[in-house]
Amino acid sequence: MPLRAFVDGKEVSAPLLNEAQWEALKNTSANGAEIILTCCGGHGYLRRSQQGLKHFVHKRGESKCDWKPETWQHLKAKTDIIVACADAGYQAQAEVAAMEWRADVLATHGKVRVAFEVQWSPQNLSETIERQRRYERDHVRGCWFFRKPPRNLTRDLAIAGPELDARQDLPLFPLLVDDDGTTSIDLYSRNVPLNEFVAALLKRQVRFCKDAATRPEQHVRVIFFEMKCAGCGEYSHLYFVTTALQSCCGLTFRPSGDLYSDDFTFRPEIVSTVQRHLQMKKGKHLHMGDIKPRTSQLGHGEFTMSFGCHDCDAIFDPFAVRMELSYWRRVWEDDATDKLDTVICLDTPIVQPLDHWCYAPDGAFCCER
Repeated sequence: MPLRAFVDGKEVSAPLLNEAQWEALKNTSANGAEIILTCCGGHGYLRRSQQGLKHFVHKRGESKCDWKPETWQHLKAKTDIIVACADAGYQAQAEVAAMEWRADVLATHGKVRVAFEVQWSPQNLSETIERQRRYERDHVRGCWFFRKPPRNLTRDLAIAGPELDARQDLPLFPLLVDDDGTTSIDLYSRNVPLNEFVAALLKRQVRFCKDAATRPEQHVRVIFFEMKCAGCGEYSHLYFVTTALQSCCGLTFRPSGDLYSDDFTFRPEIVSTVQRHLQMKKGKHLHMGDIKPRTSQLGHGEFTMSFGCHDCDAIFDPFAVRMELSYWRRVWEDDATDKLDTVICLDTPIVQPLDHWCYAPDGAFCCER
C-alpha cells in the first residue's frame, strides 16, 4: 500500500497529512487531480484502511509493482516511523528505491541517511545481512524491525530468558503491533513505543555498548541457610544472593561469577545490609559468624573474603560452601531458613561485558559509566 504519490505534480506523503489536509486532498482528487504513485508511476487514488490509516492504492490495471500487498500492521508501523522521523527533524519518505535496495522508510538529514525496514514476513539472517550490506555500500545506515527475528539471533540471559542477540553491524529489534494498532518494540522485556524509539535512535539516544552497567538502586534477595562447621561441629548461618541486576537502560543480567564470590556476595553494600538485618528482631534468630578477609587455604598467603563460624570463627571452606549451594539453589525458596528482600544502593556500578543496544534518554549509556 503506497504512502507517497504525486498529486498534480506535487509530492504528498499520506502519513504526514492531518485530517483537514487529507479532506482537502480528497476534494482535489474528486475534482480530477492526477494522482501518480511514486512506487511505479501508475495512477492511483486515496483510501483509508479499516484501521483508519491514510494511504494510496493503485487503480485497477495500473500497478507495475512486483511486491506483494502489505498487511495493515506493516502499513501502521511504516506510518508511525515516518511521523517519528519528521518529528525528529528528518525528511522521511516511504518506498524509496535505489539500484540494489528499496527502503520501507528512508530518513534524511543533510548527508545522513537512515533506512528503516519493517519485516513482517519471515526472513533468515543471511538474507538480512546481505540486504544490510547493500545499504552500507551506498553509505546508508540500516535499522530493522522484525515481527519474528531470525532464530539464530537469540541468546539466553539465564534470569531474563531468551533475548535477542545484539550485533553492532545489524541494528535489529522485535516489533509488536497490538490489535488496536499500537506499535512498539520489545527491548529487554519492556515495550518501548515504536515512534519513541525511532526518534531516540535519530537523536543518538541509542548506542551499541559492549558493557552493561548497573543503575544505583537494585532489588536483591538474600537467602540464608545453615551449614555445619568442619572445626567445631556447630551450625552457622551463611547466605547467598539471588537477583536479576538491572542496567541503566533496563537490561536484566546476572552478575558475573557464581553466587559465592567477592564480586557480588561480599560487596560492602550487601554485607552491611545483612549485618543490619541480623540486628533487627526478624534477623536475631540467625547465628552468623564474621565476614572478613581471611588467609586463602591455597597456602599462597592471599586473602579472600569468607564466612566464619559463629562459635569458633573457623573459615568455611569456599569449595565446601559451593557444594552446599549446589543443593540450596535447588530448594532455596521453600526450605531456606530465612529470606530478605530489600533494595540496596551500589556505591559504584557493577560493569561486565555484555553486547547490547543501550537506550538512554538521559545520555547515561552503560558503556560510559
